[in-house]
Amino acid sequence: MSPQPRSPILGTAGTSPGNSIRAPALRADAGFPNGTLVKKIMKQTLRLPSRLAVASLTSLVSLAALGGCSGGGDSSVSLFDPIATKHSSAASSPVVVEGKWLVYLASEILSGPVPGTNFNPGDVDFNDDCAVVVDMTTKTETDLFVATIAATVVGNEIYLIVSESEDNKDWSVPLNGISGNVLLHYSSTSPLSFVDEIDSGTHSWGVAGGRLYYVRGDTGGVTPGQTSLAYLSTGAPLLPFTVLHTDTLNTLFPEILAVDENLIFLVADEVAEGRDLNGDLLTDDGFVLALLDGTDISSMVQNVGLALENDSTPVRARVTAAHDWLVGFLVNEASQSLALTGLNDAALFGNAWKPSGCTSYADTDTSDHVLHVLSYALWSVNPGLNAPKNTGIPGTDRILCTTNAVATLVLEIDENSLNGGCDLNFDGDKLDKILRWVSSSSLTLPFVSSTQFNAVEDSIPGGSSGISDLAGKLLCVVSESDDNTDHDLDGFKTRNLVAWIDPNAATPTWKFDHNPATVQINSVGASAMSDRKERDRLLVAFQESVFGASINTNGDSDAVDSVPTFALFDPNNPADLDFPGPAGATSAANPGIVIAGGFAIYRVDELADNRDWNGDNFKDDFVLFRTTLSTNFSALIGTKIRSTANSELGPVISSSGNLGAAFLADESMAGVDLNIPTDGRNDGYVVTWFRIGS
Repeated sequence: MSPQPRSPILGTAGTSPGNSIRAPALRADAGFPNGTLVKKIMKQTLRLPSRLAVASLTSLVSLAALGGCSGGGDSSVSLFDPIATKHSSAASSPVVVEGKWLVYLASEILSGPVPGTNFNPGDVDFNDDCAVVVDMTTKTETDLFVATIAATVVGNEIYLIVSESEDNKDWSVPLNGISGNVLLHYSSTSPLSFVDEIDSGTHSWGVAGGRLYYVRGDTGGVTPGQTSLAYLSTGAPLLPFTVLHTDTLNTLFPEILAVDENLIFLVADEVAEGRDLNGDLLTDDGFVLALLDGTDISSMVQNVGLALENDSTPVRARVTAAHDWLVGFLVNEASQSLALTGLNDAALFGNAWKPSGCTSYADTDTSDHVLHVLSYALWSVNPGLNAPKNTGIPGTDRILCTTNAVATLVLEIDENSLNGGCDLNFDGDKLDKILRWVSSSSLTLPFVSSTQFNAVEDSIPGGSSGISDLAGKLLCVVSESDDNTDHDLDGFKTRNLVAWIDPNAATPTWKFDHNPATVQINSVGASAMSDRKERDRLLVAFQESVFGASINTNGDSDAVDSVPTFALFDPNNPADLDFPGPAGATSAANPGIVIAGGFAIYRVDELADNRDWNGDNFKDDFVLFRTTLSTNFSALIGTKIRSTANSELGPVISSSGNLGAAFLADESMAGVDLNIPTDGRNDGYVVTWFRIGS
């Protein structure tokens, strides 16, 4: 018998504008029609779920499919109808979705009968991953037959990085052997073509301002005033343009460290450049920071003149106006050799700078990574007068930026090295990791208040390191045990709680109560947390066991599950952080939540949810669900075995947002061959895509 859907969870305390912890309004079932069973959010108490006599699963699936057909090209492509691709992929294989295009890499060794299928005719092995392009409006799937390292899509232009040695073909024009990597282009109107040689490093390209920026592999033609960086525009997808450098007397050969909100972070190696770039009178620093405005086609690379530790150093840029960003980055003391006592020596700052958790402060080592801040537009016009500001904060892991505040994670042991660290949160030890922040206009605040320091649970899954920013506020997951504080007043110090602070408040204070309209504390526990680059929602695996005296949201026999929620601050009440989401059990440590085209898409854990959703007679799989953000309508994506997803760490789908999405379906989990047509084996991952809009 098909499992019957459960009733929705109705709500939690509070009916003020934007009820602060909205327990899921609709059960994440095979499909409730929009509006079914929607009831008023309750005040003060939580109504637990009860069984309801509702339509069968089959009819609900039919109702869910009535979302309509796409109007983009092939009207037979229904929304949320999974379509399997021909070939299998490896678990780690990248999947790119942009506009109507899907690009995946077919694994030769996992596709077709053992020992596999040779997709690129230039060699004789089965070790390659070869690009396949899918047009999601026509369902056309095109093999490109080249050994591909990476793929990206810019508009309607598709670009590949191909290893000539793995492909056993010299793609370069003119021919020069098969020792390097090449950049190739493909589109629906242009065959696969050579564009340029591309650097073989791991930081060789990025997309900004609707253009592809990449590092040339052949730098022989670079002249003074030029860099090895080039860009391709959609108007001339095969014609590289060289990016210039503000230093007209020298060349520059950078790597692309990151692209954040269209600001391009670059690093240059002094050894390769043959000169001092960071003013320390040495030429041995490998990662000196430079910046490029990716929104301005005529922008030039500018040297920041400060050294980072490596090409994994965290950076952040937050747009504040056109061609302007608040920028944060960590400078490596050991590389910035002129700082003989380090960059967070108290002698460099006034008395107000000293954290209140340090009775005396003396940090004169050079082993820290110190947070620096700059305002891009002012710095770009006059770097001398508007040089980067040293905050003195020894950071690690991540950087956050609002429009006027910058934050990082700090190890207490890294502060005040001559005194064994600082007990910043006054919990009796110096073993914690603390979220510290400064106003971009006043670098001495909020150092003076220990009440603004809490121990962060940085190991929480989801890639956020336990911190994020949303609507101009800073958020973190606070470890009660590390903080030695019972923040939710339940009599224990065992939970990981979501808290937030407004850096613009007159007296910034951490908020743990997410329903300020009531007298009790309504805290939220997180088993996983991810942020979005748009910073419009916070993706939280909401723990049933933490809210109130625990809450059974999904109607099973326990209250120990985690629910996928999509937190946001109520636009009518900026002090009210809401956690809307469906009443279904996600993978607690790996929910994989992605928001695309007005839908939240996530894993549901059959074991935790106590349901066999994919119909294989076992409750041990992970399946794919969606929730419509505007209505809380929730539904299984696909029917029966076609809803099977995977347990790989990270986002459950790939999507650029509005037209389509794709996921890796685990054949071993499904227990069947999922390729269409079948290839006679079930040990791979099958890229499966579906439309989410027109």
